[in-house]
Amino acid sequence: MDDMTKAFIAQIDLDEHTKRYLLAQLDQLQLRLNAGTDGIRNEKPLSTATLQADLADVESLLNGGCPHHLHHIVRGQLMRAHCNLAESLELQSLEWLAVPHYETVVAMARVNSRMAANEHTASILGDHLISLALCYRRVGEFSKALPLYREAIAVAQMPTRQHIAYSLKELEDHLDRPVAPALGGSEDAEPMTLDRGAAASERVRELGNEAFRASKFAAATRWYSAGLAVHPDAAAADRARLLCNRAMARFSARDYGSAVLDARAATQLDPVNAKAWFRLGRALALAPQLPEATPHAIVAAFDEAHRLAPSDRDIAAARTDARAKWSAKLAERAADRDPPGEVVLGHFVD
Repeated sequence: MDDMTKAFIAQIDLDEHTKRYLLAQLDQLQLRLNAGTDGIRNEKPLSTATLQADLADVESLLNGGCPHHLHHIVRGQLMRAHCNLAESLELQSLEWLAVPHYETVVAMARVNSRMAANEHTASILGDHLISLALCYRRVGEFSKALPLYREAIAVAQMPTRQHIAYSLKELEDHLDRPVAPALGGSEDAEPMTLDRGAAASERVRELGNEAFRASKFAAATRWYSAGLAVHPDAAAADRARLLCNRAMARFSARDYGSAVLDARAATQLDPVNAKAWFRLGRALALAPQLPEATPHAIVAAFDEAHRLAPSDRDIAAARTDARAKWSAKLAERAADRDPPGEVVLGHFVD
């Protein structure tokens, strides 16, 4: 942490223990952000999961317990974390995932420029506007890039302004060409081929798996969703695998209703995916509020999973447990001549 920031914290009306704790937190975050930036400059970025963890920790500090006096410092770190993640994604040719991070940075830079209108904040805003504009161009969103170039010209300094003006003229000329509606770009724009789309989707799935292994279930869900979006023409089995993974991420986050929807969709796309049936059974078992979460549906899902993967011990154990508990409860209901209620692996909800 620089001396100016340390001096600022020293003047805040807080007890010394709290000051030391906050300074240690800010120092640690700054070191992590510096490591992320250095990796990008050397074209050896840290893992996406690491950069996401940096971002999450800065957000956590900003949203919980950080004194109001320090918000401007932590907001600066938040911009840095978003930039690191966006630039890392660009290096991996995942520009469409970098866009929302650049959008956040631009929004924050605009606020800073309004609050402290000077050459420094204007220059920073101009740089971020260009980064977002370039990212939009790379994903074919030319109409969104155009106003960003114009805004950058208004705030940037010479000679940067001349360079931006040239880029703006180039983009305007590009937009004057006939546009291929299906691609959202010019006729000579390179379309996203099936091979490129498949490679991108697979890379995003790997990032989702990485986030899941780190117990970042919300992040994993976003990655799997991005994988589905980037390659909508993927084979049914590939889309089912992403849906199955997203179902597991949502299940782990205790969003059982959404997990049911994803697992159900996966079984429809790929009926021989045993994991999809297994995860459907597990999600149904913990979503008694859903009309389809009936005893028959739960056991049927486990039965189908077991039929497709008879040697899978987890599936076999879950199936045995569900059938035993369900059968026992049904016997009780039959004896009382009551209609069966709903069950969650043996727990009925009337």
